[in-house]
Amino acid sequence: MTHSGSLLFIAGGNPWRAPALMLWGVYMALVAVVVMYMHLFLPRAPMAVVDEVFDVGWIWVGCPLAVITVVAACFAYTRLLIGVVCLYFVLIAALIAIWVGLHRTYRTATVGTDPDPTLVELGTVC
Repeated sequence: MTHSGSLLFIAGGNPWRAPALMLWGVYMALVAVVVMYMHLFLPRAPMAVVDEVFDVGWIWVGCPLAVITVVAACFAYTRLLIGVVCLYFVLIAALIAIWVGLHRTYRTATVGTDPDPTLVELGTVC
């Protein structure tokens, strides 16, 4: 479809183009998964935390890195592409660590028990 000399030809010339672009997609998908997981399975998490994960993950980190990745891939800046790929690996690992920390902090108790003692006391008084 595209000529091998074109700026948009991903496969040829530089082997770092495809991993950089694919890891951007993996990072953005992982941010979406963490936000949806918090909406569905962490109801005790404050909405401000959910908003910050979305804002920081997508708007403040994801969008600028998309621009840097596309520019580096189009012009085949090898050193920048290698740095961006390493940065994506670090960001993905950090996001997974944040996800685990959020799960440990805001998870609910097992099914059938209520972890909030005030709700249990109100239920027994009524």
